[in-house]
Parts: sequence; structure tokens; C-alpha cells
Amino acid sequence: MNLIQRYEKEIEKMMIQSTSHHNREITPENVFQEANRVNRGFMRKIVAELMLEGSGIEGQDNLRELAALAAEGKRCLLLPAHLSNMDVPALWYLMEQSGPQIAEIFEKIVFVAGRKLNEDNQVMKMLSEMFTRLVITPRTFYEGMEEGPELDRLLKEGQAINLAAHRVVRLMSAEGRIFLVYPSGTRLRPWDSSTGRGRREVESYLRVFDYFCIGATKGNLLPPQQTEMHVECPEESRVVMRFGEVLSTKAFRKQCADEAAKLEANGRPVEDLKQYTIDRVMEMIEALTKKIILPEE
Repeated sequence: MNLIQRYEKEIEKMMIQSTSHHNREITPENVFQEANRVNRGFMRKIVAELMLEGSGIEGQDNLRELAALAAEGKRCLLLPAHLSNMDVPALWYLMEQSGPQIAEIFEKIVFVAGRKLNEDNQVMKMLSEMFTRLVITPRTFYEGMEEGPELDRLLKEGQAINLAAHRVVRLMSAEGRIFLVYPSGTRLRPWDSSTGRGRREVESYLRVFDYFCIGATKGNLLPPQQTEMHVECPEESRVVMRFGEVLSTKAFRKQCADEAAKLEANGRPVEDLKQYTIDRVMEMIEALTKKIILPEE
């Protein structure tokens, strides 16, 4: 039974209360979209039903440290694994269950999201609008498009949207906000190994921000399927999220550059330093994932 079928009554009520018809089309003027919390009670019920006992968040001290740095005006970034379209509701629920201090940190998070979540499907827009987002035009938005006037128009439009998003990052960082970017740019889909690789363009975020920490997850409430996102089938699952230590982006990028220089000196040149840097991020996420021990393991 897919998500809409299983929670048909709840979703009908949520659609009535939502503002999913507002700000669906992204422009430079509406890239920042503050959370509409009116439907969170319904979402809490859904997540609570699916989330098994033993779920939780590890590395909460690292979240507190990152939030403290953000409160000082530092630009702070979260780079977690992306497994499911329920990752954000699951994170919200688990942080809410972790007490008022951690719940307050969640409300400081701005999720960087691709515009398809807004523009392609009203149900997905309704589900995502419960959480504060910065909407961008990722490179994947143009995949499969033929060259011509329409692509030129969309490229120009996308550039304007992303410039506006960059301005929001600068402004909101001074307000103690933490930005969350999924370094893979998409959910991990087992049948497509490319979805497990970090996106080269995410390296630009490391250059803009001062500090970051990675996140890993075991468990999945809405495993990806080869279908439309809004008709995937939810599953009961024990979900544990773990956040790594807070790192200086400057120091990390230098470390990656030094590693690349050593590899080149040993006759193994790194062709693309940006991709190498993001590959290292993904390797760190994989290593952190292995440290999560679920009760049944």
C-alpha cells in the first residue's frame, strides 16, 4: 500500500490546510520558504506510527556545538546521507523527541531542496512545505533537455534563482541558521549506483561555509522505489541518525588538497579536486554509518 493510500484521510485533511498551491513556481523572489507548521500534527502521527522503538539520534553534542557556532554568526552546514523522502520528517520527529534544546536546533535548519519538490507534484509540495527550505535549481534539473532557446531560457532562469539563494545563505547565516545539503543530491537508490556518489557542485558549499558536520542514517520509513515519489510504500522501521564531529571547512578542504598532492607525487594524479573532496565526504558518511549499531544487528 503506497503512502497516499495508507494515509488517505490524513493527506486529504493536510491538503485542505496546506498552502501547496502557493509559491510552487520558483523565482528569485521566493527561493526562501519558511515552514508552514499547520500540518505537523498529522505528520507526527504518521511518523510515530512508522517509527519503531529504539529509534533515536546519536551525536547530539555535535549538533549542539554546530548550533552554538551558528549562533555566533558562523556559517554552518550539515551534510547527511539521503535515503528517503521521509528523511526530513524523520529527522524532525527524532529531534523533537530528543528534548526542547535539540527540537529548537531543528527549527534553525534550512533544507536546501531542488525545485522539483515544489513544482512537479502538489502532494510532495504539501509534505515538504512543513519544513523551512531554500529552493535551488540543481544541475540535474536540466538533464535530458535538448539544446535550444528553451534550455537557454531555463539556464538563465536557474542562474538567477541560484544567485538569489546564495544571497539568502549570506543573510540567514547571520541569524543563526544552519543549512542542510544532501551531498548526493538525491536519495540513495540501490538499483542505481550513481545515486550513492557525491555531487561535485556540493564542494562550492564547503567553500562558502565555515563549519560542517556529516550525518549518517540506518533505517528507512519510505524506501525508494522505481515509481513516482509520492506513491512509494511506507514501511515500519527503526531509524537511527548519527552526526559526526564538527569540522572546519577550510581545514578539511586543505587536508583534501594535501592528500591530492601526495597522490600526484606518487604518480596517481587526482583529475578533479572538487569531486575528490566530495568523495571524501561520502567516505566519511559511509564510515559513520558503520558505527551505528541497530539492536537487531
